[in-house]
Amino acid sequence: MKKSILIILLLLFQNLNAQSKTEPESKLQFYSISFTPLSIYSNASTGGPSFYFDVGLNMDAHIFKTAFLNGSELSFFGGRRESFYEIDLMYGREFINEKVVKLDGFIGLGYFEYKYIDRSKDRNQDYITETNITLPIQTSLRFQTGRSFSLGLQFHASLNTTNSIFNTSIILQRLL
Repeated sequence: MKKSILIILLLLFQNLNAQSKTEPESKLQFYSISFTPLSIYSNASTGGPSFYFDVGLNMDAHIFKTAFLNGSELSFFGGRRESFYEIDLMYGREFINEKVVKLDGFIGLGYFEYKYIDRSKDRNQDYITETNITLPIQTSLRFQTGRSFSLGLQFHASLNTTNSIFNTSIILQRLL
């Protein structure tokens, strides 16, 4: 019995080893770096400028991103003076990958931190910080302006139970 199990395992290992030699090996490699020079966020109560940055990795047609999004309300006339940041891990693909036009979509999980002053609860006006897990959903339409550079529009939604954020950006992407 032991000999037959050993023979089956050896044959299985030999078969897997032969397959790995004939198929090309897929490797995770750097894909792109993106950032937003002009970005605006909004939520249910306010909005303001924001900043977005990501690093993308790819394996075949699959793209993995680590992204950072930060925004703060411009409060000239009072208001809640809120700010937020999120760090996301996302998975996506390019749906349109033509020579000039690119369209991609991503979804993932992230960490979300939201700071605000709630004047109804705190007379001292100290910041209240809430953290949460977020579901980032993102799409971008880019136009390839050079061999490794593209410019486009990006739409990003951060869905969570604290305060969902919607971000619209002009994005610059450098393919690596």
